Amino acid sequence: SRVAKRFRRGIVGCALAVGLGLLVVVAVAAAASAGVDITTVEGQSFMGKVADIGSGCSLSSATITWGDGPSSAGTSDGSTGIQGTHTYADEGTYSGSVSYTYVVTRVCPTGTQTVSFQATVQDAALTGAGRNIAGTAGQSLSAVVAHIDDANPGAGAGEFSAQITWGDGSTSPGSLSAAGGGGFDVSGTHTYNSAGSYPISVTITDIGGSSATATTTAQIAAAAAQPPRS
Repeated sequence: SRVAKRFRRGIVGCALAVGLGLLVVVAVAAAASAGVDITTVEGQSFMGKVADIGSGCSLSSATITWGDGPSSAGTSDGSTGIQGTHTYADEGTYSGSVSYTYVVTRVCPTGTQTVSFQATVQDAALTGAGRNIAGTAGQSLSAVVAHIDDANPGAGAGEFSAQITWGDGSTSPGSLSAAGGGGFDVSGTHTYNSAGSYPISVTITDIGGSSATATTTAQIAAAAAQPPRS
């Protein structure tokens, strides 16, 4: 009958509308996904969100590629984000990505989804402390003039340079070596021509850009008087 035909057309029309609605939901869910750029410090553990997958779909699994080689599993942050934990060994800018899947439903995208993020890794801070030294005028003096600590536990002595200002108008490079109790010692060699108290300044610079200055004092005694020649 004509009434039955109209009823069937209405059902088809409703089904088509619902189907189109589902397609719109899928598109919105996919479009809402985005990487979340992060900032951290070299040598220090980062834990936080690196992607936002939007609302309406639940996370099934995720893998985070951090941009410096390693990958690790990502987890839900309890809301719309994917979070992970990682430690970058060196400062720099890294391009990371997150590959993930949704829990399968009629309204969420299927298959593996991918978003990208950028990690800005800052150079760890340096701290320095001077070491007082003593010597004799006219004699070469070799000593540790400063100690530095790097907040990056993976730092090596080769990552630093040092410049020593001796307080008598002279400057020279310092050499760095690992200290037994941790951190690094700065050593230098210098000869003072006259007795006195000299303020020393030591500037240490990391290849990543961080720097520190340590100050100390050199106490220089007068040379012993030479006995008269007979």
